[in-house]
Amino acid sequence: MPLVAPMAELEARMHAAVSERTANAVVERDVGPAFTARLDVRDRDAFEVATVGTHTLRYLAGIESPLVKGDEITIAGVIYRVIDRPQRLNAHELTADLAIV
Repeated sequence: MPLVAPMAELEARMHAAVSERTANAVVERDVGPAFTARLDVRDRDAFEVATVGTHTLRYLAGIESPLVKGDEITIAGVIYRVIDRPQRLNAHELTADLAIV
């Protein structure tokens, strides 16, 4: 059987290796095992009047029990809520907007 995407496996391994080495957070939750991710603070315009800080979590798509809007997660003892549906960043990663609870 011919390979549809001959570089897909290599690309997936590369994304996993980069994600592992650049992770700055361990995400814990009640459902499923802990996983590593990148936690970022970014500015977002709120109604184009003021700027508010918001946290963004970037993680690999293949985690057990995917994150959904409303989930509460813990990172370094701080509880965050997923405030919107996680968005696909690319074939291997997702991002989720978070708020401190």
